[in-house]
Amino acid sequence: MYMKRIALLIWLAAVVVAQAADPYENWHPPYRVVYGGYSMKPNDWEMWDGVFNVVHHALPERDPVEARRILDEARRHKMKVLSAVSVWDANTDRIDTSKLQRFLDEIGRNEPALFGYVYGAVYKIPPERQQAIYDAIKQVDPKRPVWSEFSSTSGKTWQQFNPKACDAVLSYNYPYEAKDRATNTSIRVSYSVKAIAAVKPKELPVIPLLQAFGGSRWRVVPRGGMADQFDRWLETGPIAGVAFYRWRRSRAFIGIPADGSEENYTWKEVQQLGRQLAEQRGPFVDATAWRKLAGRPIPTTR
Repeated sequence: MYMKRIALLIWLAAVVVAQAADPYENWHPPYRVVYGGYSMKPNDWEMWDGVFNVVHHALPERDPVEARRILDEARRHKMKVLSAVSVWDANTDRIDTSKLQRFLDEIGRNEPALFGYVYGAVYKIPPERQQAIYDAIKQVDPKRPVWSEFSSTSGKTWQQFNPKACDAVLSYNYPYEAKDRATNTSIRVSYSVKAIAAVKPKELPVIPLLQAFGGSRWRVVPRGGMADQFDRWLETGPIAGVAFYRWRRSRAFIGIPADGSEENYTWKEVQQLGRQLAEQRGPFVDATAWRKLAGRPIPTTR
């Protein structure tokens, strides 16, 4: 009996140590994604603490040493990585998963910091090819979720969306124009919400990708638009989180500014929405609870 008690104590101690060492003990959806996080500075991970829990990178395309560093940083900050994948060549109509397989072999298939995969520009991919892409990724890694990107305010375009070819849809549009006010951008988001609702199965989770451009010659972010856009996306059904596009500068676009510039209000709105979502529990955001938490009235119909 004495030896059994000792063995039990040792086992309990091991469990406690394992839990204490687990950076994901309290990691949970809803997902708060920083999308296009390629132009980073050394202190960005610290800035993301409490705001994001998923960072988007294209890991199979990167040098293995750099991919390993990103995964290690994500784990250290209790985040996970949603990796972009490209397995279909539109010119040859060939599917090739060799890069993804090699990447998983290099990092280890049980890597805890790797959350899942996303493939993009789905509105340009025929529905049957979407299914083939999804099946090919799942064959290589059946356990992790596969998201798809789909962008359109048109119901006709959404007819090309294959809801069986993803575990969640990450839906985005480009609502910001130089002349826009926050009310205008939210109304434009409503077109996307109406279009996706007509073709999406009720149970399929949606992650709205809110544009967060800091400004350019033709893209600006009106003040106060982030929370209202997310509120309208709740009308599609299950919402599994939110994503913001994109971090800092990328080509012609300026992303979420995180400095003392005049446009710093964008980053403040992103922080506020991310931290409010961090208080939610469960895989999906409940519209009634969210609106109560955010201190906004619950609308009947729009």
